[in-house]
Amino acid sequence: MSSQNVQTATPPTLPTLPTATGAQARRFFRARLRPYRGTALAAGLVTLAAGGCVMVPPLATGRIVDRLGAPGVSFGDVLAPLALILASLPVGAVLSWWARVLFARVAEPTVATLREDVLAHALDLAPGVTEKAGTGELVSRVGDDSRLIFTAVATVLPQVLSALALLVLAVPGLFGLHWALGLAGLVGVPMYAASLRWYLPRSAPLYRAEREILSRRTTRFLDGATGRDALISQGWEDAEVTRLDAASDESRRVQDDVGRMLTRYFQRNHLAEFAVTAVILVGFVLVDASWTTVGAVTAAALLYHRLFNPTAEVIGTFDRILAGIVPVQQGSVTLDGIDLDALGTALRPTVVLASQRTDLFAATMRQNLTLGAGEGDGTEDATVEDAVRACGADWMLDLPEGLDTRVGDDGHHLTAHQAQHLALVRLLLLDPGYVVLDEATAEDGSSNSRVLNRASAQVIAGRGALVIAHRLSQARLADRILVMDAGRIVEDGTHDSLVAAGGRYATLWAAWTRGNGRGEG
Repeated sequence: MSSQNVQTATPPTLPTLPTATGAQARRFFRARLRPYRGTALAAGLVTLAAGGCVMVPPLATGRIVDRLGAPGVSFGDVLAPLALILASLPVGAVLSWWARVLFARVAEPTVATLREDVLAHALDLAPGVTEKAGTGELVSRVGDDSRLIFTAVATVLPQVLSALALLVLAVPGLFGLHWALGLAGLVGVPMYAASLRWYLPRSAPLYRAEREILSRRTTRFLDGATGRDALISQGWEDAEVTRLDAASDESRRVQDDVGRMLTRYFQRNHLAEFAVTAVILVGFVLVDASWTTVGAVTAAALLYHRLFNPTAEVIGTFDRILAGIVPVQQGSVTLDGIDLDALGTALRPTVVLASQRTDLFAATMRQNLTLGAGEGDGTEDATVEDAVRACGADWMLDLPEGLDTRVGDDGHHLTAHQAQHLALVRLLLLDPGYVVLDEATAEDGSSNSRVLNRASAQVIAGRGALVIAHRLSQARLADRILVMDAGRIVEDGTHDSLVAAGGRYATLWAAWTRGNGRGEG
């Protein structure tokens, strides 16, 4: 077969190792978790106690509201509930930390045993099965899949149990305030149940397909790396790159499918949030009839917010569309008159996205900063240091080993502020024509906001920029402001023109100004 024929051949579908069914997985984990039942029980009880601490602030706030509404109130009247709130915060934090430690003690030995069992099972498979699947798939199953299971047991499971503990405590709390408030709070439960009923049958097959496809991509990559010399000697390197591209595209598509599924799931959850309105409306009727107090209604609304307010991050698509990461489903997006889909990979060095979620890799600070820059293209020491200083990130130079300090999971820990600062310096080094900043300074605190804002201004200077922000102190500096509601642009103009128009932006700006004392944040 000629190399030309190989290059145009359709990439073969790689066989995969067997994947456990849900029932098999449950039986396996029941057996492996049995030795750690005591630790798991302790973790559950600590989680329940942490949930009790979470309930204290809403109930105490309701008590404060009632006491402030009474005649002749003094500071001493609200001191006790204030003290309860202040005490519950550190106690709850310590209990949550302790619960995570206990869950980690369950997860670590369980996952270690899992890796050994997976390897032993792979060796016991019929002759040729493992060889046909490839080393990469076995590495992916033992490595990536096991890591995800550890994350699920050590991180996700505590969150789920914490939510269940809060449910067990909060529902009786709502009814304890008033039975009508409890019933109003339960209005949203059928909607959340319907949302879960839609999500669960779709999620398991999709997540299973995602893991299998990612393992095939790993196999393709390792096969190409280990067979590098043979591929080059036969002139097949282009064909192998084509196959790797196809495997990567397949994994990207399935991850996009997962993202879309989660987005729709969270959208369905948001529909149930009108139950907060039901609590407030019922509370109004009860207070008007003197059947309960304003403080009780306040506590009920806060409890419901704690109980059902979704904490998972909704995956945004607007910024990803602008950066060319997600294709446009309807309409079109153009850059200098050219459709983004037509630009393809050529768009990547031109439009660069920086979001709240900063990608930090287990590498040196210098390698993280120069990620994506070609050899000799902004990677020289002097250039990197100039960019660091231009963005006001001199703290990077003061790390134990300067820019050669290793960061990430196995290195120096960076705060959220520092990670966002890193992302902005990285953008400056990439020097794209356009930048998309999706709340790139959203995690800053009051002491860091000016530093990150100055870094953002340095990155934006001299290039096109689209800033997605909820902080209006950033929006007012833009040449043009688009106001979006329910995914649609409802207002368009400059800061001054939108304020003068008296529309939604003007209302938001007035509220922002009142909240900050001035029109600056």
